[in-house]
Amino acid sequence: MEQMDTDWVKQYEEETEKYNMFYEEPLRNITLYSVYVSKDKEIEEIKQSTLYLNTLNTIEKEDIVKVISERNKKYKLSSIITYNMDLDTNNVKDFFFNSEKYNFINNYSSIDTIILKPSISFFQELNGLYLFFNEITKDEKRRNTKKVLFSLSKPKTRKNKKF
Repeated sequence: MEQMDTDWVKQYEEETEKYNMFYEEPLRNITLYSVYVSKDKEIEEIKQSTLYLNTLNTIEKEDIVKVISERNKKYKLSSIITYNMDLDTNNVKDFFFNSEKYNFINNYSSIDTIILKPSISFFQELNGLYLFFNEITKDEKRRNTKKVLFSLSKPKTRKNKKF
């Protein structure tokens, strides 16, 4: 029996391994940026952490709510933005020469589950979830207080019925 020459298979695998970073892969985690903005519209602090996704390519609503509940109580959520670089391998070269025609930023108006697109493994570190928190002013604190109005024209208590 003749033995087959399999060196070409090994050579092919070594050659394709160099390009693995340019194949799309699902997102398993994403960088989370919590940006705290003062009353004067100045950035006071940026906290960076990694958010591990329970479902591939999906940021669950519960995860976002958990992060928001851990914030400093002096701040309220003002916006949610994702940066999801979802280039496919055919568009990488075009992106470097015509980057202005690509937009990877999405703004969300409500807290909900966010579906992300798979990303080339070389660019996965660029993907991010940005949560912007604005400092609560004294006027906003007062607006949350509910007014209770009493009417003296129609008393309904026993004490007031005697008069």
